[in-house]
Amino acid sequence: MARTVVYKLEYPVTLGDMVISEVTLVNKAAGFKGYKPITTHHQDGSMSVENDQYSAAAVAVRLCGQPTTFLDALDGADMKALAEIVLSFFTSGRKTGPTP
Repeated sequence: MARTVVYKLEYPVTLGDMVISEVTLVNKAAGFKGYKPITTHHQDGSMSVENDQYSAAAVAVRLCGQPTTFLDALDGADMKALAEIVLSFFTSGRKTGPTP
């Protein structure tokens, strides 16, 4: 089931003659196409995963159906908030191991 989140922009965006003050993000798999978190491999063999805020915000723009120019016009605070919404769409995944 798709999850929907409505976000009111702190700093509305003007594109042409249209002012966008609110966006609706719909969690759909197609919007995540091409999203890859940044991975860092350390000398001790461990690996850490970072979520690039700009990339997550770019996914948010796709999920709310706005053009790519919308992303460039976003204020940093709104970009961060939209990225956090996208990251909240990820679940912890399926449980592994024996079934009780």
